[in-house]
Amino acid sequence: MADYKDSDIYKKALGGDADAMCLVGLNFAMDKGSFPKDEEQAFTWFEKAAEQGHANAQFYLGAFYQKGGVVEKNDKKAVELYHQAAEQGHANAQLYLGVLCQEGTVVEQNYKKAAEFYHQAAEQGLAYAQDFLGFLYQRGLGVDTNYKKAAQFYRQAAEQGNANAQFHLGFLYQQGLGFDTDYKKAAQFYRQAAERGHGFAQASLGLFYQNGA
Repeated sequence: MADYKDSDIYKKALGGDADAMCLVGLNFAMDKGSFPKDEEQAFTWFEKAAEQGHANAQFYLGAFYQKGGVVEKNDKKAVELYHQAAEQGHANAQLYLGVLCQEGTVVEQNYKKAAEFYHQAAEQGLAYAQDFLGFLYQRGLGVDTNYKKAAQFYRQAAEQGNANAQFHLGFLYQQGLGFDTDYKKAAQFYRQAAERGHGFAQASLGLFYQNGA
């Protein structure tokens, strides 16, 4: 079996290439190819790449600090690294910051900031961010309640196969929120989500069949 130390990507990483360093970190984290699973090595290489301002490495390093284990859990450091990556346009870092602002367990709860971060990631096509942003518009959290905008973002995520967004669209059509009530369309979206294993969608669709809606 080939030794990872002989791989071109590892040699590039040793030479200081930040992209290679991040990829080596991923390979160690994922037990990929000739690289054995080694989270300590993964952390070390992400740290080296992050020091060079590599956005992906900053994001993965932040996740290590948020999780703890290989390194002592440090939420403040994790948030700092997510911010560094987000400022470079890293969509997943923007999503994570949005979630943290929405939850309010690691940072002070701030729905307005959550919406801002979700917007940034949603504009890059990240389905989870589109769905979460739709939810904020539906509930009026950090933004004015706007069912049409909620539906717009849900639809963007639903078209990428996001089951939560498909379920949420079904709910809007069923309740007539932003649209005329349309049980046929509601059932259509519930079915799409149900086929992806979404429990609430399966239950909602079951009730439709039961009641003949």
